[in-house]
Amino acid sequence: MEHYDELIEALVIGAALKDNAVCYSLDLRPNEFYVSTYAKTYEKIIELTKVGQVADPVTIAPHVELSVSDLVDMQDSGMSFSATKDYAEAIREYARKRSLAFAADEFKNALNEKSAADSLIILNKLLRSNEVGLKLKTRSQVRMDVLESLSRERPIYPTGLQKLDEAMLGGLHKGRVYGVCGAEKAGKTTFAHTISHNLAESGCKHVYVAMEMGANEIEQKNMAREAGLNSSVFIKNPEKILAQADGFGSSDNLMYLDCPGATLDEILFQISLAKARHGIDGFIVDYLGLIQGQNKADNEEQHLRRCAQELADFVKKNDVWCVVLAQMNKDGHLFGGNGLRKACDMLLMIEQIEGLDDSRWLRMSASRYTARMDIGSSGVPSYRIEWRAGPYVVELK
Repeated sequence: MEHYDELIEALVIGAALKDNAVCYSLDLRPNEFYVSTYAKTYEKIIELTKVGQVADPVTIAPHVELSVSDLVDMQDSGMSFSATKDYAEAIREYARKRSLAFAADEFKNALNEKSAADSLIILNKLLRSNEVGLKLKTRSQVRMDVLESLSRERPIYPTGLQKLDEAMLGGLHKGRVYGVCGAEKAGKTTFAHTISHNLAESGCKHVYVAMEMGANEIEQKNMAREAGLNSSVFIKNPEKILAQADGFGSSDNLMYLDCPGATLDEILFQISLAKARHGIDGFIVDYLGLIQGQNKADNEEQHLRRCAQELADFVKKNDVWCVVLAQMNKDGHLFGGNGLRKACDMLLMIEQIEGLDDSRWLRMSASRYTARMDIGSSGVPSYRIEWRAGPYVVELK
């Protein structure tokens, strides 16, 4: 039985040529292709995009045994992202079966020629070398990885809220998910767009995934903050904003993804595009409970737990950070259970203070990489929502 499908491999190559970011979303390796020409083509697409070049039929053809017209035909085949994911998994499954078949043949030969003990040793080697078994690393290999990572510059992205940055060990770190939770109207989005604005001003390229409040409304608050006005001016007195139009910054470090009703696959596909084309450092999801695409077999808790874990897996594979907002119910518990708590590297709860409507502090509910420490308290709040301009979050001294 043949453990490959040439047509499926060609369709995946075509999808990758049509949109290079597909490569970053599929987590498919070139050596998992059976057809050597397709393996080399896929490898070249990844190689070019990693150095900021566009991989298309013209740029790829000189490096592979396919003509420009052949590559154009593959590119024109076109598929939906969900279909491409299914085909990539089929390619991966075929590769696993080929490894198993190879190991089985070698083991059968060993049984005919060697003792049972020697055959068992050979089987263990085959399982490791053909990636049929667990992908293990020795302790020495892991330590080398750790030391090598220390030699590379690992930028940290300050949120612009000093006390929060101190608790985070400098700011946002790539490969980590930060959960920011709060009750309804606690100021989740205000915290998020305040941090986003600060990040953009400091040069951090990122995407704001707007699922509830639209991009225009969020940016109005940022513009009103810069103008020293409340965002209601856009309705009550737009002339004041127009009069200051020349004074607004034009930084494109912040990009918006306006996507009410989007599924997680749709969101992560767009983030992959932004990573490949714009080199973003991270993204903000506003907010978890609005992500659609719940499987028929899942309840809401299972759906949100799956989404949270897939976000965590994505940021590690793609070396970006993620801030994801989530809502708490009246009892102070997260909607959808503890999925986000388990998936994120740090979980922060926005706490309000009775009698002080504008004051806030952050309770660190969980952290994987720092000591747990609250940012402020009910007696000494750390933040205030400034309404005269913006609104946005200001830090209390």
